[in-house]
Amino acid sequence: MSSKGAKIAELFTKAVATTKGFDQHLRKVKVISCGEGRMVTQFQVAPEHLNQRGTLHGGFIAHLVDAISTYALSANDHIDTRGVSIDLSVSYLTAAREGDNIEVEAITMKTGKKIAFLEVQGHVEAIAVYLDRQDAATASYQIQLSKLKVYCISIKSKSLEKSYQGVNSQKQA
Repeated sequence: MSSKGAKIAELFTKAVATTKGFDQHLRKVKVISCGEGRMVTQFQVAPEHLNQRGTLHGGFIAHLVDAISTYALSANDHIDTRGVSIDLSVSYLTAAREGDNIEVEAITMKTGKKIAFLEVQGHVEAIAVYLDRQDAATASYQIQLSKLKVYCISIKSKSLEKSYQGVNSQKQA
């Protein structure tokens, strides 16, 4: 992780751990890597992430995409503030169930003066069991959970700049 990426990952972890707001649902999400406009996270689907049908809740996925893409945007060296989503489109391609391990990657595709474009992909890491002549073999494979595009607009505000003081002071040093 780059220096700024490490600071952004730490900011995400602390914000999620201490919030009393909606982001508390992201507490089980762990940052795997962060830097250069990219953030990779992983979590195991737990009961609090499920809808009534026992699959990963679509609203949780959209919330996760929104949060991860915001921090990925912030991990760009030339971005000094968070973005605010102005358009979020999610395609749900398969369902994830309790116990599934999910990896989510957000990548900054393009940044302009006021708008940035990010792409977020999630994958279910599952174990498949095949029976062949009474022998059970396991194979690890990935199923594409969703392919998402997030469009963010960068807006500066004093309250957001305060949360980045640590990142900005490191950048200036």
